[in-house]
Amino acid sequence: MSLFGLLGLGVSAYSGYKSYQASSKQADAIESSNEARNKVALLERQRNTLQANRERLRVVRDARIKRGKAFAAATSQGAALGSARGGIGSIISQGSAGLKSLNQFKDITRIQNQFYDTATVFGNQAARYGTSASTFKGLTNLGLTVFDRRDDIPSAFNQAKRTLSGIFS
Repeated sequence: MSLFGLLGLGVSAYSGYKSYQASSKQADAIESSNEARNKVALLERQRNTLQANRERLRVVRDARIKRGKAFAAATSQGAALGSARGGIGSIISQGSAGLKSLNQFKDITRIQNQFYDTATVFGNQAARYGTSASTFKGLTNLGLTVFDRRDDIPSAFNQAKRTLSGIFS
């Protein structure tokens, strides 16, 4: 086997191995990206649940405010003071629960954005690995071409040498 045949096989084997490595890394990065996107979807569901809960709390709060106003009116008309205080306490408690829900919503949104960022990083890595895999695939094809044409290459070099000798002599 000629030197060019060995060179072609060597380039082909090395490039094939590097192409395999890059493709494997690309697959891993795509899998990581998908996992991050799945976490985002889960957080979106949780956030939507919290938003629905917050809306329910708003409805309940509005009803309690109305009830509080009714107690106030009743108190001003001579109802017991304890009844009015109970209504006010209930309204305060509901407000605290609403704030807790808002804080949870904010935290889930922050975590969700972190997973979006992570998914983007993995997506970019997958693209880079895909580019590397394509490059090494091209080199593999070049190596195979050199191997296939190994007998023609020396005659092509000799022809180029004769042509250049004729130009510069």
